[in-house]
Amino acid sequence: MFFWNLSVPELREDARKIREYMKDCGRKGMYQLVIVDDEDKIVEGIANLFPWEQLGFQVTWFSRPLKALEYVRQHKVDVLMSDIEMPEMNGLELCRQLQDTDIKIVFISSHQNYEYFRYAIQYRVEDYLLKPIKKW
Repeated sequence: MFFWNLSVPELREDARKIREYMKDCGRKGMYQLVIVDDEDKIVEGIANLFPWEQLGFQVTWFSRPLKALEYVRQHKVDVLMSDIEMPEMNGLELCRQLQDTDIKIVFISSHQNYEYFRYAIQYRVEDYLLKPIKKW
């Protein structure tokens, strides 16, 4: 697991790592990425930050974690990128709800909280990226 400030190069590298892992598992085609953040501006910004499709990801985004959970349970999702602090359901609980799946989880947060890091390790989170998003 890695911890860093979220910027386009690091996020692009993270996407590359996940794609390589999926290839190693024999997965072909577009990977399904779900982005969850209670702030519409942020989730929409991450979804439109760079050309996900060129990286092999089809993106679906939600500003409500319960809607995202419902979607994930009904669709094949490869990667979930989630904020941690959200009012309806926090990202830790969302992650806990998905422990019985093979979904790769990446946390995005503005909090450098030891307890969050500990939960991320416990739940086998692939990465923990720190906001704010920087273009350079």
